[in-house]
Amino acid sequence: MYCRNCGNECRDGLKFCPKCGAPLNRERMQPETAVPVGPEIRTKRNTAAILLGVIAAALAVVLILQNLSILPSLGASETGSASSDVGYSTPEETARAFTEAIAANDLEGALSLFACNQMAENYDFNAGMEWYHTWNPGMQMPFSSEDTLYADINEKSLENSAAWQIGCMMFSLEGKEEYMSGSLVSPENGDASGIVSDIQNACSLDNLSSFKLERMDYSNPERQLSDSAQTGWESQCEIYGADERVEYVILYSYNGDTYAGGMTLLRYGENWYIQFLSAPLAGQNAYGWLTLADEEEYLEMAGGQ
Repeated sequence: MYCRNCGNECRDGLKFCPKCGAPLNRERMQPETAVPVGPEIRTKRNTAAILLGVIAAALAVVLILQNLSILPSLGASETGSASSDVGYSTPEETARAFTEAIAANDLEGALSLFACNQMAENYDFNAGMEWYHTWNPGMQMPFSSEDTLYADINEKSLENSAAWQIGCMMFSLEGKEEYMSGSLVSPENGDASGIVSDIQNACSLDNLSSFKLERMDYSNPERQLSDSAQTGWESQCEIYGADERVEYVILYSYNGDTYAGGMTLLRYGENWYIQFLSAPLAGQNAYGWLTLADEEEYLEMAGGQ
């Protein structure tokens, strides 16, 4: 079962998505939004989302502190504020700018490409309630943003989510598969030194400058252009005040290897901004782990283009 809001794979029996807090109403779910991928793609499935979420959040903090240039506050930048989102006229330009920011060790530049300010500023709480049919304080933006205070709170929540997604994506470049399997990793005999060493090594990313975008393709066109998918995305655009939503799969290269990933983007006016670093229509979960893949496996993930 997959969350209609963020694409996270959720185990049966949950009432709310452990990633974004959205209610899991089976009648409003789209089973087809998760596309099976070939056995060789080596996608790390999330089978214990709540436990993995705790681990992933911790890893993201370690990664940000160790590897990405961070100023005293995530809200500060040379131009004034990270809330001044930076968009480009095509999804490809936005994705390439994001990749270049990561390669340059520039967290602020990468965060500025997310639609944090746009989504918070245009958030339609009434439309959200009509879509989810319930209120849950665990949701990413559970509050009405008509008041300036709550608009700022919602924006900071989105910025935190964006940083967490970056942390998960970059950790998957060097992290061992056992840390991305969906299971809680416990130290043997109570000695956590091995886990500490593994995580610190994975977060070193000595060759971050080699991170590049090799190609980018429309994610599973047949499903993305289906009436059911478009209806759901139109509702998402209404909630966040966006003009259009689109999903892509991306083939990255890093340190001599290639990795398959994804990106969901929103268009406001003439510019495109990042919403999520994942492609649920291509079978990628909401954590956005990159998976080792050659070009053939990548195209299979993209929908056989």
